Amino acid sequence: MKGSTSKWSKLSRDSYAVGALARFNNNSRLLHPEAAKVAAEFNLTPVNQNLFMNHIAQLVECFHAVHDTIRLIEELVDSPTGDLKTEVTPKAGEGIGAVEAPWGLLVHHYPFDEAGTISKANCVVPATQNNANIHHDLKDLVRKYALEGMTDEKLEFLCSMLVRSYDPCISCSVHQARLGRKMRIDCTPFFYLSLVNYFFTPFYTSGYGNCPVKPQRVDQRNKACNRWR
Repeated sequence: MKGSTSKWSKLSRDSYAVGALARFNNNSRLLHPEAAKVAAEFNLTPVNQNLFMNHIAQLVECFHAVHDTIRLIEELVDSPTGDLKTEVTPKAGEGIGAVEAPWGLLVHHYPFDEAGTISKANCVVPATQNNANIHHDLKDLVRKYALEGMTDEKLEFLCSMLVRSYDPCISCSVHQARLGRKMRIDCTPFFYLSLVNYFFTPFYTSGYGNCPVKPQRVDQRNKACNRWR
């Protein structure tokens, strides 16, 4: 997109998606039973390729994270205490690590000099990995609904819903594009869902998958917001 300074990522195809819905598609069998009940209540089953259900998947993860956190705390309380630090001898090298963050797969890449000082840093964040998928999905969405005669106002609102469904972080979103005019959109309910998901990070096995958008009614998203309130 013209004006964008964001990185683009791809793996075995032109784009892919990371985040709560991708994790659910790959690992729903590992959910806590209480979280699985919430998924069933909203008819969220794998494989779901409707990105508008991503916030529902985030809500499911919140339930899983709370229950799993209780289990982990109990394990820590019963574990022997001691010095958990590991001695490290500085040397030149290069390290790459990947972990599932609330927004999706997070990759860190650091080269080190002889003194063990980081000489360069490259962070491949979830919003970056979703970037290409967002652009491709926006094109498909606009092409589909513009041909059906949807007004520009409704189309803009639907596009903004699609972007919010990917839940890009603010620091990454500012690199997406320079808009010529302001958009007035109330995304407060979804901000709070994302905020809760930030503090209750899921612990189950990581994974990601391609999630092409299939816009449907948003009754289930509204239901999730009402439930959270």
